[in-house]
Amino acid sequence: SPTIPHRVKTASEGLALLAAETFNIKRDAVVEADFGWDLVPATSAIVTTELGPALRVVATSESRSLLALPFEFSHCLSVEPNSGGRLVPVNVQQTGLLFDRTIDVRITYKFGIFGSSDCRDLDLQRANSLSLRDAY
Repeated sequence: SPTIPHRVKTASEGLALLAAETFNIKRDAVVEADFGWDLVPATSAIVTTELGPALRVVATSESRSLLALPFEFSHCLSVEPNSGGRLVPVNVQQTGLLFDRTIDVRITYKFGIFGSSDCRDLDLQRANSLSLRDAY
């Protein structure tokens, strides 16, 4: 539950920050946009897998928090129910979950005719805008 976001414009900048000796993964997060929030650490967070497949995230906080989740970000991910939680990319490739005080959601991957048909295009646009190919 990092509390200090560091905004970058390219994946190379993000990877350089992640590799810096001063970067503390428990405190710092690489982000691509300003949230407009001051962040506090979550007081509790539990992530479990469910049928679907889905991830269930239950967390609490004294105010607004960011969870850096251990799986890859995609625009094809969705939060159910839409209860104020917002998915954002963090640390170049990870999924971040922004929430205010409490959250109990399922995160699912939806793509294709029964999901979002343009989400992979949005992922490609994000990769291109970050110059992701140049970073590796």
